[in-house]
Amino acid sequence: MIRSGVEGIVWPPLLRDRAAELAFLADQLQASEMLSPESIAVRQSEQLRALVRHHAAHSPLFLERLHAAGLVADDLTDLNALSRLPILTRTEIQQQGESLFARSVPASHLPLFVRQTSGSTGQPVTVRRTRVCGDLLLAMTLRDHRWFGRDFGGRMALIRPSFDQRIDSPDWGIPVNRLYNSGPAMALPITTDIAAQAEALARFAPQVLVVYPANLDALLHIWAKIGAPPGLRHVKTVGETVSDELRSRLMSVCGLTLEDGYSSEECGSIALQCPDCRQYHVMAE
Repeated sequence: MIRSGVEGIVWPPLLRDRAAELAFLADQLQASEMLSPESIAVRQSEQLRALVRHHAAHSPLFLERLHAAGLVADDLTDLNALSRLPILTRTEIQQQGESLFARSVPASHLPLFVRQTSGSTGQPVTVRRTRVCGDLLLAMTLRDHRWFGRDFGGRMALIRPSFDQRIDSPDWGIPVNRLYNSGPAMALPITTDIAAQAEALARFAPQVLVVYPANLDALLHIWAKIGAPPGLRHVKTVGETVSDELRSRLMSVCGLTLEDGYSSEECGSIALQCPDCRQYHVMAE
């Protein structure tokens, strides 16, 4: 049950400010994922038109690219028309610098946050994301939890390159703690010695583990000998490509089906693996 944001009110829960926005957006995603492909395409077209008109008005670089392709803003009304616009390469993004960004951002989308890509191709780039981009990413994270039925009352462990030391938290953090009570969480730097990772996980005994595929592969070699952490129910992979071999080894060692997502710093959540058909569903919104 959603945790009330108003003191003294337990049921029905009342939400305020950012929590209310997040709950509403998560509910919108839950509804939109059931729309027909035709209905989704219509809504995508409407959003694409609004986005293109804004950038044509506030980005000389984008307007130049439109004209070079023989297009005007209102030509880009669907994905077929969009395909006529040349793909912007990483090298071009790096070369453009400040001219890459729109000169104006709607006030309701602020503030802006600077993000740098991981550079997995050897070509890292710096991008800017708005608060709205962040809100969508949080709502899609909740979608991921809901799809796989993860119990917020359990314990979650994360192993990521963004941590430089172990962090112990009383809850799962944003977005979960904006809406729900949850169990504790532990975060480990990916640079932690793999044997030390396995020992920390065994002691913490998480129900949910979020980990990079290469890191998981190393843990599985240890777990094949000593056993996986007791109570482990969900293994969520991020950041790298997942092989069929890794999926099979996780099932063999832990009896678990791997749960994967595809995302990037530039775009946020791109696709999530479906718990039913096991294929990847694009985050159409």
